Amino acid sequence: LKWPGASVIQAVAPHCTDVDWLITFDLGGVSGHANHCALAEALLASHAVNQKLPATLLVLETTPTLLKY
Repeated sequence: LKWPGASVIQAVAPHCTDVDWLITFDLGGVSGHANHCALAEALLASHAVNQKLPATLLVLETTPTLLKY
């Protein structure tokens, strides 16, 4: 099950009024987890059009599986 982008932004935005930075997963979701990917997609899309998220967005880079283990 993957979270809809609008639901992600609706849940996250109210908590971002007094923050300077947001840290999220990259589009690979670190482990490919559907909700990690959905969070990244929603935040990146929203940030790209400057909607509801005033903070600077920092993105964690997914490490290739062979390097993780």
